[in-house]
Amino acid sequence: MRVGKLRHRIEIYKFDEIRNEYGEAEKKELFVKKVWAFIDAVKSDEKYIQNKQMSEVTYKLEIRYLKGLDESFFIKFKGEVFDIKSIINPYEKNQRLLLVCIKRQRDYKDV
Repeated sequence: MRVGKLRHRIEIYKFDEIRNEYGEAEKKELFVKKVWAFIDAVKSDEKYIQNKQMSEVTYKLEIRYLKGLDESFFIKFKGEVFDIKSIINPYEKNQRLLLVCIKRQRDYKDV
Protein backbone atom coordinates (compact mmCIF):
# COMPACT_ATOMS: atom_id res chain seq x y z
CA MET A 1 0.00 0.00 0.00
CA ARG A 2 1.29 3.42 -0.93
CA VAL A 3 0.53 5.56 2.09
CA GLY A 4 0.94 8.78 0.07
CA LYS A 5 -2.24 8.14 -1.88
CA LEU A 6 -4.36 8.17 1.30
CA ARG A 7 -5.06 11.89 1.13
CA HIS A 8 -8.72 12.19 2.14
CA ARG A 9 -9.67 12.49 5.82
CA ILE A 10 -12.89 10.57 6.48
CA GLU A 11 -14.94 9.96 9.60
CA ILE A 12 -16.43 6.57 10.41
CA TYR A 13 -19.74 6.39 12.30
CA LYS A 14 -22.25 3.78 13.36
CA PHE A 15 -25.76 3.85 14.79
CA ASP A 16 -26.11 2.80 18.39
CA GLU A 17 -29.34 2.15 20.24
CA ILE A 18 -29.60 4.12 23.47
CA ARG A 19 -32.41 4.66 25.98
CA ASN A 20 -33.84 8.14 26.53
CA GLU A 21 -35.22 9.48 29.83
CA TYR A 22 -38.54 7.71 29.14
CA GLY A 23 -36.90 4.33 28.60
CA GLU A 24 -37.59 4.32 24.86
CA ALA A 25 -34.95 3.03 22.47
CA GLU A 26 -33.53 5.66 20.11
CA LYS A 27 -30.96 5.36 17.35
CA LYS A 28 -28.09 7.80 17.69
CA GLU A 29 -25.06 8.11 15.45
CA LEU A 30 -21.84 7.38 17.26
CA PHE A 31 -18.44 8.62 16.08
CA VAL A 32 -15.97 5.73 15.77
CA LYS A 33 -12.76 6.98 14.20
CA LYS A 34 -11.18 9.48 11.82
CA VAL A 35 -8.89 7.84 9.24
CA TRP A 36 -7.03 8.64 6.03
CA ALA A 37 -8.46 7.19 2.84
CA PHE A 38 -8.25 7.15 -0.94
CA ILE A 39 -11.62 7.81 -2.58
CA ASP A 40 -12.43 6.97 -6.19
CA ALA A 41 -15.78 7.08 -8.02
CA VAL A 42 -16.30 3.74 -9.75
CA LYS A 43 -19.79 3.63 -11.25
CA SER A 44 -22.86 5.78 -11.75
CA ASP A 45 -26.42 4.51 -12.30
CA GLU A 46 -29.64 6.36 -13.00
CA LYS A 47 -32.95 4.93 -11.87
CA TYR A 48 -36.56 5.99 -11.96
CA ILE A 49 -38.29 5.55 -8.63
CA GLN A 50 -41.88 6.77 -8.31
CA ASN A 51 -41.51 8.87 -11.47
CA LYS A 52 -38.40 10.60 -10.13
CA GLN A 53 -34.98 10.28 -11.68
CA MET A 54 -32.45 9.20 -9.07
CA SER A 55 -28.74 8.88 -9.62
CA GLU A 56 -26.65 6.48 -7.59
CA VAL A 57 -22.87 6.79 -7.52
CA THR A 58 -20.70 3.93 -6.29
CA TYR A 59 -17.33 4.74 -4.71
CA LYS A 60 -14.31 2.67 -3.78
CA LEU A 61 -12.52 3.74 -0.62
CA GLU A 62 -9.19 2.33 0.46
CA ILE A 63 -8.14 2.59 4.11
CA ARG A 64 -5.66 0.93 6.42
CA TYR A 65 -6.96 -2.22 8.11
CA LEU A 66 -9.47 -1.50 10.86
CA LYS A 67 -10.61 -4.39 13.03
CA GLY A 68 -14.34 -4.73 13.64
CA LEU A 69 -15.53 -2.65 10.69
CA ASP A 70 -18.66 -4.01 8.99
CA GLU A 71 -21.54 -2.95 6.72
CA SER A 72 -23.52 -1.41 9.58
CA PHE A 73 -21.05 1.50 9.72
CA PHE A 74 -21.23 4.59 7.49
CA ILE A 75 -18.78 7.27 6.41
CA LYS A 76 -18.91 11.06 6.35
CA PHE A 77 -16.69 13.06 4.03
CA LYS A 78 -17.07 16.76 3.15
CA GLY A 79 -20.72 16.89 4.18
CA GLU A 80 -21.64 13.74 2.23
CA VAL A 81 -22.68 10.43 3.76
CA PHE A 82 -21.63 7.09 2.28
CA ASP A 83 -23.23 3.75 3.14
CA ILE A 84 -20.84 0.79 3.15
CA LYS A 85 -22.13 -1.99 0.88
CA SER A 86 -19.18 -4.39 1.08
CA ILE A 87 -15.75 -4.68 2.67
CA ILE A 88 -12.85 -6.48 1.01
CA ASN A 89 -9.68 -7.50 2.84
CA PRO A 90 -7.25 -8.12 -0.08
CA TYR A 91 -5.34 -11.39 0.27
CA GLU A 92 -6.58 -11.58 3.92
CA LYS A 93 -3.36 -9.82 4.99
CA ASN A 94 -5.04 -7.35 7.38
CA GLN A 95 -3.05 -4.48 5.87
CA ARG A 96 -5.76 -2.54 4.04
CA LEU A 97 -9.48 -2.60 3.38
CA LEU A 98 -11.38 -1.78 0.22
CA LEU A 99 -14.82 -0.38 0.97
CA VAL A 100 -17.50 -0.30 -1.72
CA CYS A 101 -19.84 2.55 -0.79
CA ILE A 102 -22.87 4.33 -2.20
CA LYS A 103 -23.45 8.01 -1.59
CA ARG A 104 -26.63 8.47 0.42
CA GLN A 105 -29.22 10.59 -1.40
CA ARG A 106 -31.59 11.40 1.45
CA ASP A 107 -30.87 13.34 4.61
CA TYR A 108 -28.96 11.02 6.94
CA LYS A 109 -30.69 12.44 10.04
CA ASP A 110 -34.02 10.89 8.95
CA VAL A 111 -32.86 7.33 9.54
